[in-house]
Amino acid sequence: MFFLSQTDRFLRKVMDMYKNFFLTLFMMISINSAVYSSGTVPYIFNLPTCQTAGSGMFNADVGHRYFDVNRHTTNINLALTYGIINPLDITAAYSFKNKDIIGAMKLNILNDYSESDWISLSFYGGGGYKDANQVNNTFSISAADDSNVESITTLGSEDRTSYFGQMIIQKHMFSNRFSLGVVPSYAYNTNFYQIKSKSDYSSGLGFMTEIYFTDSFSICGEVVMNIGGFAFKYMNYNGGLKFAGYRHTFSLWVSNNNGYSPVEYMTGSEGLTPKLSAAFTREFDL
Repeated sequence: MFFLSQTDRFLRKVMDMYKNFFLTLFMMISINSAVYSSGTVPYIFNLPTCQTAGSGMFNADVGHRYFDVNRHTTNINLALTYGIINPLDITAAYSFKNKDIIGAMKLNILNDYSESDWISLSFYGGGGYKDANQVNNTFSISAADDSNVESITTLGSEDRTSYFGQMIIQKHMFSNRFSLGVVPSYAYNTNFYQIKSKSDYSSGLGFMTEIYFTDSFSICGEVVMNIGGFAFKYMNYNGGLKFAGYRHTFSLWVSNNNGYSPVEYMTGSEGLTPKLSAAFTREFDL
């Protein structure tokens, strides 16, 4: 009995020690997150925010949009962003599902994080090129994919190029814990979807919001409504959670669209059924 009693005391001490250790570790992580995560992100889920990456900062982003293992609608996106100077950054990205090679640039004009500006204003623009499956073949380990006719676009080279432009107007309030934004958008080349239409463009408005409960944790939402040109039946919506740790951002949300660039999501969706999406962003200081 004495041995069992001593053993029990020892195990309790070990358990208390581990509890204290993990509690301290969690507090340290929370403190680090608060120090290094200022609540500024370069995009919500699809819509860009006014914030840029910052001079000399490099962001690597991996996303899985519209996750569906049965119908294979998941669009994996890889994006690399570099801050040339504080108000200007460039982005190169690729969407595996839609085979869209993307290049973009964001320029910040006004920043309401500073005392001189009462509102934030940025311009985001770029273009895309629908690949003939060469990039996908490069990442594939199967040589048979090279002859997979179904995976190769039938678009002519003259129809693969697309363009987009967005003006981002955003207001941060309550010590930057809450923000609202509107994003007038324009995207050109309806042929991207290989659907015959009278219009080769899509124009619309995006609305977004961020609510930060802590410096690290937030809930966000956005909708993109088409007001002109080609569009599917339903608007695009996204809503979910973000967690920002030390140079890492994790995003988990639901959406009815698997697009990444404005050309991909400006046209909306054929349905309203929500599906999970997730993204992981890592920041580097170059």
